[in-house]
Amino acid sequence: MMTPRLPTIRSSLLRLHRAILAIDEERYAVSSLARLSTLEKMVTLLEDRRFLDHHGVDWRSNVREVAKAVRRERHGGASTIDMQLFRTASDRYERTLRRKIREFVGVYVLQRKFTKLEILRIYLNIAYFGTELVGALAAAKALFPDAVDDYAWNIDDVELTPDQAAQVAALLVYPKPRVTNANWQTKVRRRANYGLALYAGRDQRLDQILR
Repeated sequence: MMTPRLPTIRSSLLRLHRAILAIDEERYAVSSLARLSTLEKMVTLLEDRRFLDHHGVDWRSNVREVAKAVRRERHGGASTIDMQLFRTASDRYERTLRRKIREFVGVYVLQRKFTKLEILRIYLNIAYFGTELVGALAAAKALFPDAVDDYAWNIDDVELTPDQAAQVAALLVYPKPRVTNANWQTKVRRRANYGLALYAGRDQRLDQILR
């Protein structure tokens, strides 16, 4: 009986290269605006509050989550938007050390090739928001069809209110199921309210960082 071959360094590098190419192809479909939209602000607040401050890996959050794990407390994954982008583009979600190392290397490459705004906007273009909802524009159309013009090219062509943006951003954690129910709606509403509370105190600071 043959033993299964372990992935080689070469295969890992090929996967890394394919993921970066997939991300690079999306670069030309995103807005070049120098300001953050309401949705982009909401996503950074809910998904990665230090997104504009770190270089792809939020070491502070990682240390905090490790400490929680040691104490056997409830903890999250400490993934940044940069890491979520690379994971989505590579389509690799297995919980292994090899994948994590590849992710760290991929994020390092992203920092050298793309601006923070490009990373955020490309992620919003390819992120999963629910059944048949890939990208923030599709998610916004599904939740708020009256707010999205039929000719909108990308999500930055859409003016969402803070509440609408919060609900769209909430789908990154609670993707829209094929058949919605009250339990899902409650979870989305709760996370959207949390985003609105964060937004009220940090909206202007996000604008100042980009100046």
